[in-house]
Amino acid sequence: MNSPSLTPLQLYRQMLRAAQYFPSIRQPQVYQAIREEFRAKRHLPVDAVPAALRLGVLELHRLRVYRSVRAPNDVRKPNPARDWEVRL
Repeated sequence: MNSPSLTPLQLYRQMLRAAQYFPSIRQPQVYQAIREEFRAKRHLPVDAVPAALRLGVLELHRLRVYRSVRAPNDVRKPNPARDWEVRL
């Protein structure tokens, strides 16, 4: 679904869904930043859209990293099946 034919609306929806898994008290700010960024780029020139979509897909991949650290049935809780390790 992350092909070059991804539409801005599809990317927007996927980013908002992926933001559910962001493990921080700042999750509402992440939602707001996504909304504001899409609003700000709503009237991009046609030739600038593909580059913006590529950047958006990269950000989507970064947001999806957090999916594995959250419980699949409740995004508010850590995933108990994952091994947690902190390296300094």
